[in-house]
Amino acid sequence: MKLIVDQQELNFPDRWSMADEEFFDFASQINENRIESDKHGNIFIMPPVANETGGIELNTAYYVKLWFNKNGGEIFGSITGFTLPKGAGRSPDVSWISTIKYNAIGRGELKGYARVCPEFVMEIRSESDRIKALM
Repeated sequence: MKLIVDQQELNFPDRWSMADEEFFDFASQINENRIESDKHGNIFIMPPVANETGGIELNTAYYVKLWFNKNGGEIFGSITGFTLPKGAGRSPDVSWISTIKYNAIGRGELKGYARVCPEFVMEIRSESDRIKALM
């Protein structure tokens, strides 16, 4: 397992891997940063975004919200985490889930990182982001 803090990698023994619930509990304890994991269990701690990127993110969310108002479903911002099918825990900048898919999520899952892949996601790339890491 690796811990990546603002693109600096720290290695940990494999025995330090976390189950989905353990990762959610860990991420919930660190309020200042966004925390994600990949399918290998590596943990990424990202600092807050720059002002310019934050503005772009908010404007993008506004337009997705306008679309959502006409089409339904549920939209989420950058602080919402999802557990993807291969086990990665991600928090896209903007995401949307259809009403049918959202209603199929168990109520207990909504209190953590729901095991669901949003149908639409947007990730705003900062100058410091590496394109390969975003994909």
